[in-house]
Amino acid sequence: MFNKSNLNFADFASIGGVYYQTDNSVNWRSISGYSCFVSIMVIAFIIIVVAGWKSWKIVSKLLEHGESDFSRKLQMQLYKALVAQTIIPVTLLFIPFGVLFTIPLFNVDWQFLNHIIVWIFAFYPVIDPLPIIYFVDYYRIPVIDAFKCKINQIGARGSYSENTVQN
Repeated sequence: MFNKSNLNFADFASIGGVYYQTDNSVNWRSISGYSCFVSIMVIAFIIIVVAGWKSWKIVSKLLEHGESDFSRKLQMQLYKALVAQTIIPVTLLFIPFGVLFTIPLFNVDWQFLNHIIVWIFAFYPVIDPLPIIYFVDYYRIPVIDAFKCKINQIGARGSYSENTVQN
């Protein structure tokens, strides 16, 4: 990267694994750091899967009991939102960063991936709350109503200005 863009390493902050030294020998310190990184990701992913499975069991038991229709619908909406909010970080954070740190291990240069990862990381906070808005009625309906109200206001202003111009 530095040869192509004439940048000095000290001029900016970066993170990555340098798995091979300049003489093509293996940098075992970086390999051990990568192993810790993978271990942390695997442990976090296992916790996510186990917690999701236990949540599913609890929600399915709640749905079988004589809860009210309102309570059942709300529990199912919240469960669907939880599943979606589990899938989003896995696809937008775990997989891209895992690939980003694994590819250099095989001595492959995929610099274009760096730009994509930065955009994914930047959009994650925007995308993360969307499942709650989509799946939970008590959030979705007011948001849709707010947009309808704004669209009606814009439409009313447009028709008002057209009428005054014609008169």
